[in-house]
Amino acid sequence: MKKTLVALLAVVMISMGAAQAATSSTPISDWLNQKTSAITKAETDTANSIAAQKKAIKEQKEAQKKAAAERKAAQKKAAAERKAAYKAEKQNIKNAINEQKSFWKKLFTWDWE
Repeated sequence: MKKTLVALLAVVMISMGAAQAATSSTPISDWLNQKTSAITKAETDTANSIAAQKKAIKEQKEAQKKAAAERKAAQKKAAAERKAAYKAEKQNIKNAINEQKSFWKKLFTWDWE
């Protein structure tokens, strides 16, 4: 148990020392930053490129969904317009038939009064 505790304490002390060396402005921190800057830059660039790719994919999917919704709305609007035009034409035909009926009815109706 003592060995584990000593090892854990040593790891904590070393990591605390490394963190302090990296944050303060000393020759050790400058050397540490110089050695790790390439790794950090590569990781940051990779993370940024992955994030940019994910964002682009997400935006593309949103654009596709928006385009699909617009197409669907346009199809519904066109269908509604066709239906309205059909109903209007049907009503015009009914009106014309009713006019003809009333014409012939008036023509052959006798008013005895």
